[in-house]
Amino acid sequence: MVEATPTVTQTLAPNYAQRRAAERMRIAVRVEALRRARAGVKTAIQREGRIKLSQVPPREITVMAEAYVLAHREIIVEARAKVEEWRVEGFFGKRAALAAHNLESYEQ
Repeated sequence: MVEATPTVTQTLAPNYAQRRAAERMRIAVRVEALRRARAGVKTAIQREGRIKLSQVPPREITVMAEAYVLAHREIIVEARAKVEEWRVEGFFGKRAALAAHNLESYEQ
């Protein structure tokens, strides 16, 4: 029996799909970690009470949040767990579910 030679796209598909899915999840984790850190920074500013939150430029809040994430790596672990929960629930839509399904089938 003669077998067809796989095309380049068929050969690269598992790696490409894996990289794309991993990149999407990394971005989602980073966004969720920064969102949580920004909320924490805003709460700290409000608790401090010296200045109103509306007087702090959003860019400063983001810089403080990024520093917080670097200092407290546990927020990334929490964000990763939340993103995985969302992925399982289908929060990222049909394409993410299809990519996750494809990843599982390629790994087997």
